[in-house]
Amino acid sequence: MFFIERNLLCSVFDGETVYLLEKQEDTRKIPDLSKIINICVESKNKNISDILTFYQKAEAFTSCEVHQNNWYVDIVPQNISKAFAIHFITNLEVLNKSHQLAAVGDSWNDIPMFVIADESYTFHQSPIEVKQKATHHIDHVYQCVADFLER
Repeated sequence: MFFIERNLLCSVFDGETVYLLEKQEDTRKIPDLSKIINICVESKNKNISDILTFYQKAEAFTSCEVHQNNWYVDIVPQNISKAFAIHFITNLEVLNKSHQLAAVGDSWNDIPMFVIADESYTFHQSPIEVKQKATHHIDHVYQCVADFLER
């Protein structure tokens, strides 16, 4: 596992239970480490600089995907993301080419989803890099729904 610094919180999800880890020894609470499907490391102070150092270290993990958000980092198995879920659903032909797809997100982990959507929406307060990738900027989700339904 990894060392969690004092300014960070860590939660681990195994599909059934969320385990909160405050120190290295807390990993013993998890009965089967092979069942972990999500690790979330969060800044206690909701401070992006707290999480950036951890994110840069976590990017070196090669057997999983690491996604930065505003003040937390999600670590998930490879090929698990919102964009992957959209591809999975469209490959099941639940949606086909005649359907239009809109994506709404507010953080870096939403960018891959924006790439595959016909229209993408983010919020005015989202990070600049996220706003650069979205086709629309909004204040509230209802604006996205209204805009998309008018098309």
